Amino acid sequence: MLADVILFGGFLGWAALGLVVTRHRESLAPETYPAGTVKGNVITMISGAVIWLLIAFWLHELLIGVRPLP
Repeated sequence: MLADVILFGGFLGWAALGLVVTRHRESLAPETYPAGTVKGNVITMISGAVIWLLIAFWLHELLIGVRPLP
């Protein structure tokens, strides 16, 4: 449908523009980032998995009205 193409096409355009701007910014002033710690990485992975599970099994149906998983 046209609305779907506009919505997701807008997401695609926004992501592509963000990628171009970020690469240009990094080429002007390269920045080094400190290495992450194992504890920080584990916390990030666990919190990401918990958030995904909440959205997939509960929030999506509550907010959108459709269960994404059977």
